[in-house]
Amino acid sequence: MYRWIAYPWTTAIVAPDCLAYEKLGRKHLTYPSYQKLFYLHPNRFTLDWNVLSDLGLHENQPYVVVRLSALNAHHDKHAAGLSRDIVGQVIQMLANKLRVFITSENKLDKEYEQYHLAVSPEIIHHVLGCAELLIADSQTMTAEAALLGTPAVRMNSFVGKISYLSDLEKYGLAFGFTPDQTVDMFNKIEELLLMQDRKQHFAQKRQHVLNEKIDPLPWFVRTIELLGSGMHVSKIPRENARNAVPMDTKMNICPQ
Repeated sequence: MYRWIAYPWTTAIVAPDCLAYEKLGRKHLTYPSYQKLFYLHPNRFTLDWNVLSDLGLHENQPYVVVRLSALNAHHDKHAAGLSRDIVGQVIQMLANKLRVFITSENKLDKEYEQYHLAVSPEIIHHVLGCAELLIADSQTMTAEAALLGTPAVRMNSFVGKISYLSDLEKYGLAFGFTPDQTVDMFNKIEELLLMQDRKQHFAQKRQHVLNEKIDPLPWFVRTIELLGSGMHVSKIPRENARNAVPMDTKMNICPQ
């Protein structure tokens, strides 16, 4: 509905290049990066391990974050994610190995309140980046954790249907499972927990992504300038996105 109303009136339709297949015509402008890197690129985001003190942890105390989405948006109709039973199995599997924190859009069942992640929203990216693992039915937090070098295991009905997450799965930073693949998901969790030098392994995978993708902010600012000067969207350089005019990217961007 939104695209039917908005697209005809736009000057440009800007999207990551993993959405290039949509072929939206001459207005369609893609860039080799992800929307999440506007605020999580290392030019703007530096992981703060001091966040562990807010969790009551020391640096050598590993933990996993479980993220539960409400799945009640208009586009989530008939969608399924991590069920109550699966969450219980996750806790049973992990609680004796490392600390478990749960962040949920819905009120947690009383039996899970002891795992509630009680931190302010503005530090959640630091919490994700310091975690050993994310288990979620959230699209956004899956991508955010993956781009911070934290392996992200996702279960919901959208697996295989969202391009940027499929792209991150190709890099081996995220792992998607549909609700009927419970056994496969738990096998992957077990495999990840047994992995030696896990942090270093996924830090290298993250660096691979950062080497192949641009910092999208300077390119985006330059694109706005070019469009504002009257340049047609078809003339905006796509392949030269890495050569965008430099700018001060050390900006304090903290999305809610």
